[in-house]
Amino acid sequence: MAKVHRNSLQPGYRVHWYEIIEILGQGGFGITYLALDTNLKQKVAIKEYLPIELAVREGDQSMHPISEDLAQDYAWGLGKFIAEAQTLAKFDHPNIVRVHTVFEANNTAYMVMGFEEGQPFSALIESRDLDEARLVDIALSLIDGLSQVHAAGFIHRDIKPANIYIRADGMPVLLDFGSARQALGSFTQTLTSMVSPGYAPFEQYMSDAAQQGPWTDIYALGATLYRAACGTAPMSAIDRSKPILHGAGDYLITARELGAERYSAGFLGAIDHALAFRESERPQDLATWRAELTGKAAVANASIAAETPTAVLMSSEAPTLRIEDITQSAAKPRGRWKWLLIAAISALLIGAGATILSLRILIAPNGKQDPHVPITTRAEQSEINVEARVRSLLRNAEVDIKALRLTTPQTNNAYAKYQAVLSLEPTNAEAQAGIRKLAFRYLELARDAARDEDWPKLLSYLDRARMVNPNNNEIARAENRLRNLIEKHTGRGRDR
Repeated sequence: MAKVHRNSLQPGYRVHWYEIIEILGQGGFGITYLALDTNLKQKVAIKEYLPIELAVREGDQSMHPISEDLAQDYAWGLGKFIAEAQTLAKFDHPNIVRVHTVFEANNTAYMVMGFEEGQPFSALIESRDLDEARLVDIALSLIDGLSQVHAAGFIHRDIKPANIYIRADGMPVLLDFGSARQALGSFTQTLTSMVSPGYAPFEQYMSDAAQQGPWTDIYALGATLYRAACGTAPMSAIDRSKPILHGAGDYLITARELGAERYSAGFLGAIDHALAFRESERPQDLATWRAELTGKAAVANASIAAETPTAVLMSSEAPTLRIEDITQSAAKPRGRWKWLLIAAISALLIGAGATILSLRILIAPNGKQDPHVPITTRAEQSEINVEARVRSLLRNAEVDIKALRLTTPQTNNAYAKYQAVLSLEPTNAEAQAGIRKLAFRYLELARDAARDEDWPKLLSYLDRARMVNPNNNEIARAENRLRNLIEKHTGRGRDR
């Protein structure tokens, strides 16, 4: 189904000789369309300057500032958008999106780019099937392209999985540069809506772009690899800053802690180096970081965890930041180990779509029906309209899930109803998906219990997740690790 945006150009609309087909993506700064170049008869991607906080589309499809007070901001951002397109058009690299032209129409501007067939890197990450060699290969290709950009004195400012496309031939291409968007955010003081939490380093939340450089993109690319290797995005830089400002250190769980079972220490160490909170402690250029990723240089001994409030934040030479915006909403810092629990469960949740696919339907080993499943005799089955019975059970199971009747009470719960469906139709895909959903829901509840420091509930929910998905070794391993961690820090890990 095509995406719909009430402020967008509609399919079939022509701007110059480009005919809009559908929306590819949208954000606070603009909309990207799939369009047909009717002259060359080929598909292109067109990005329209459309800052939703500043402008609105009129009936004639033209864009206009929401008010006279915002006219200057809108015009300033428009100029930056055009200048960025002109800069990007100078780059001709297979790993950087190709900008063909930029033009003005409808009182706004349009950047015409090559359309890439493939899939977003964010979708590929969800498969959880990326080994170290593949991730390094993707990273090195992006570094090759990004090096050309940095050499020209330009930085991307919005690297994240959604802005990396994997072509059909497996090669990555970097999309959607964020420099004009960041500049507009700085100019209009709407920085928080112009950055990508988890992927943007702390200096991007500041209004002075002088603090930003190649190390800014290195942080974002490191965060992207962290997401791929660890199953979850890093803690946002603003959230990291809160305990640092309180003198409690950095609560970011390192890639070396989360990814040690699948990836080498050198690779994970390079990711952690890229994610150093202080920009001065990160690799300062892509060549240095490339050497670390490929093992040709040792990872510098930079500390990710800040042991005291960071000097760069408190220095009179640093750009002014409204620290009260951070500290007033910051709760008293808690132990870093608690965040390890939450991160571990979050990683399970993100990977659940792939790991729970190996679910074995829970029929008792002796072949007998599970005692929690409502029993139906052969004689009764012969009189039942199986299709209607299945529909009813599936519908009622969804009601049970919403009411949190997941596996209790004994016969009136979602799990029992899914099992009843499988006794009628052993290959019913909806019931199998429903059981996977139950495991996922228990993992969500376990994560919430970790946040509340309710360790008995956390362990109970993990038990239930493992019960409905006994063949998921990842859940079983996680439960053992979490039990040990809870016992070590609270002395309450083994009592049930």
